[in-house]
Amino acid sequence: MTPAESRHREGLSHMAKREFARAADCFAEAARLEPRQPAAWLALGLARRELGQPEEALAALARALELDPAMPQARGQAGLVLQAMGRLAEAIDHLADEAARFPQVARNHNNLGLVLAAAGRDDEAQAAFLAAVRADRDYAMAHANLAALFQRRGDLRAAEAAWRQVVRLQPDDSAAHGHLGHILATSWRAAEAEPVLRRAVALDAGNAAAARALAWVLCRLNRPAEAREAVRAVLESHPDDLQASVVDALALPAIYESAQALADARQRYVTGLDDLVAGAARFEADPAQALTVAWENFHLAYQGGDDRVLQEKYAGFLARLGRLASPRHYAPRPRRTLAPGERIRVGFLSSLFRDCTAGKYFRSWAADLDRARFEVVVYYTGHVTDDFSRALGQSVEHYRRILDAPVRVADAVLADGLDILVFPDVGMDTAGYLLAGMRLAPVQCAGWGHPVTTGQANVDHFLSCDAMEPPGAQAHYTENLVRLPGIGTRYARPGPASAKSRGELGLPESGPLFLCPQSLFKIHPDNDALFARILAADPDARLVFFRDHDDPLTKHFRRRLFGALAGAGVDGEARTVFLGRLDHADFLRVNACCDAMLDTVHWSGGNTSLDALAAALPVVTLPGAFMRGRQSLGMLRLLGLDDLVARDGDDYVRIAVRLGRDAAWRVAVSARIAQRSAALFDRREPVEALEAFLESAARGA
Repeated sequence: MTPAESRHREGLSHMAKREFARAADCFAEAARLEPRQPAAWLALGLARRELGQPEEALAALARALELDPAMPQARGQAGLVLQAMGRLAEAIDHLADEAARFPQVARNHNNLGLVLAAAGRDDEAQAAFLAAVRADRDYAMAHANLAALFQRRGDLRAAEAAWRQVVRLQPDDSAAHGHLGHILATSWRAAEAEPVLRRAVALDAGNAAAARALAWVLCRLNRPAEAREAVRAVLESHPDDLQASVVDALALPAIYESAQALADARQRYVTGLDDLVAGAARFEADPAQALTVAWENFHLAYQGGDDRVLQEKYAGFLARLGRLASPRHYAPRPRRTLAPGERIRVGFLSSLFRDCTAGKYFRSWAADLDRARFEVVVYYTGHVTDDFSRALGQSVEHYRRILDAPVRVADAVLADGLDILVFPDVGMDTAGYLLAGMRLAPVQCAGWGHPVTTGQANVDHFLSCDAMEPPGAQAHYTENLVRLPGIGTRYARPGPASAKSRGELGLPESGPLFLCPQSLFKIHPDNDALFARILAADPDARLVFFRDHDDPLTKHFRRRLFGALAGAGVDGEARTVFLGRLDHADFLRVNACCDAMLDTVHWSGGNTSLDALAAALPVVTLPGAFMRGRQSLGMLRLLGLDDLVARDGDDYVRIAVRLGRDAAWRVAVSARIAQRSAALFDRREPVEALEAFLESAARGA
């Protein structure tokens, strides 16, 4: 063995022990002794790279390539060094050449994919990762990189499949289980996500991200006490973990066992929020947590109470920390001086610009504004892309789909220099809630996609519907309340319905059917007694509901409802129908096949009421104290159908029972709905009022 070979072997021994400085000395000596030996220069380059000496590493790798242009690894390693130096174009050239020369080596394709992804060339990155998997189908790292790429692009189905491959190949990989569990939770498959996330935590008790995700899933599955247990394990080692602290303080059930259980949960929330705010100083050492915290109080609004103080308190708590972490995102934005006739720049930001309730409601706000007066930018932050979102993108001047952290979304919005930014549905997702707390435009507005005040000091106006707001409604909002006419939007008439029969839809062939199509977590315990009284008064009638995404929630709801029905002598199993998910045509047909829709108290139907009225289905409503319990009221009054608006619980039961028993009256009511429904659909007046408001707000009139 030559002295050079001896030093080279010694260097390899040090590399194996991660003693990179000593390894570099050995390789440098080997290269000095045999300067035309490319292996020594390659090894020296690798050691220099590990030492964080990119220029020296690059020089050594270049010398190896000079001596042997076809040497395996040399160009690839040089590419990785160039990537670390930010010289992405050169890195791609080197790595692509390495992958072309040695296509059988999966690692080469994987490395190329990483640098292509870093350069924003996602399609090419995907192709490279797929090439790595073809070269070695059991290459877990390539599957993981594919999963991360799919996840970033919003293709959750493909991301799930790729993470499942990683879990198959590395069953003890806590991080992979955590990522897979997060995907399942994001896809509203909480019951599937729970065991995967529990496995992630069992594999690594320090996997705080998995524990936080598990807590969210447990709340979704109506087990908030277990959610607190999950995050308390995090708090034992990280007492200043903001996400864990928020869950511990504010976790709420999705479905309550009773009105008393709801009251108890609300009081626990109030106490927890007070404790959280009182201890805010402990989070100031790491305030950036507030820019990523995943909690927007979604379930609070379904309790039926006045949430203004609570919303304001929580929003202020996060904003205090957010300003410490990133003051520029909360700084005031002065209005531009607009010349006469100059177009106003209006942005609309939502994760729900797709075929869903909020998308249908607020599409016209962005798509219908007068282009001679407004320059419109849509920021779509959702994972799902469908025909609806693609059509919206084609109908507006600027459409930006951004799947990124809230701070980076905020930077993209700031770069556009908006005059007004509208958040149609604050509270429906975490990113939108956090962004609404920042100051990204001189004027910021919220819509009623989640119809409760945001509590955010940086949201100036709340856009609502005049017909749906009660007297004195301004007191319910921290924002200035702006009342738009009609239903506040140009809403396209739903349809067409399918032609299926009751039996084909899974409905009883005979007897009155009362439809309650709301998500089960929206159905307050106060509804149960009303349902029981209606079924007791009409022994032939049945109630029709829709099952939740997650079976455990359906079971919780059925247990509560059946208890109330049993108290009135009604067999819940025999007198209720729970349908699965349907496409929209079949859903509309279910409406047409039923005899009446029973609106829910405290949180009335919105999109569901519009679907019912489009099908000429009578809607019985008992208006609540807040806008969110008065949406059906507003629609019925616009149609001149006050006889479907109940004064109290007794009146609600009376109207419903009459609709079930009095076929002639029901047919007459349906005919009136059909004749007058044009008052609800495809109306231009709300958009014109919105245009007038935006003009005034932007120009400071």
